[in-house]
Amino acid sequence: MRPSRDCITENKLRTLQDVKYKIKDGGATATPTSYLFSRKGKIYLAPRPDLVEPKPEIAELFEEVFDKSMEIEGIEDAELSEEGPDGDGPVIEVTTTPELVGVVSRELLATMGDKLKALKVGIDWVPNEDTMVDEGAGQEWDRLADLIGIEPPDPKYFFTQSHS
Repeated sequence: MRPSRDCITENKLRTLQDVKYKIKDGGATATPTSYLFSRKGKIYLAPRPDLVEPKPEIAELFEEVFDKSMEIEGIEDAELSEEGPDGDGPVIEVTTTPELVGVVSRELLATMGDKLKALKVGIDWVPNEDTMVDEGAGQEWDRLADLIGIEPPDPKYFFTQSHS
């Protein structure tokens, strides 16, 4: 599920008004949530299928990308993910600043394009670490719902959980 959609418009306020009207007309409520997310450049890399034997493991390719990330300006993070953006196998996920995603992807592919291909290059809304809810929050909600006698999920009740 995507946390938001971007709109291209000539009039930002009119578009925002139209979107809020459509949401309200559908029986929902628009609540500001932008503080929960940050825009980040994302590059998803996978091994090229045409690599000759012996094919390097993705962990080896990740080590090379990680080493390159120290040399390329604009890379904030590189990590090995079990699943890619479209459910494909394990991928290398590189996070950049939004304005440098194109430059970084070109540099990475210029140096490692013989071993890696870009599955997706773009700008995404990424959850901020300090506003994320942990995995056990659903169980805590179920216990609270039992205590106050409501059937979860009830859209009339909302909660916010924070950890100190």
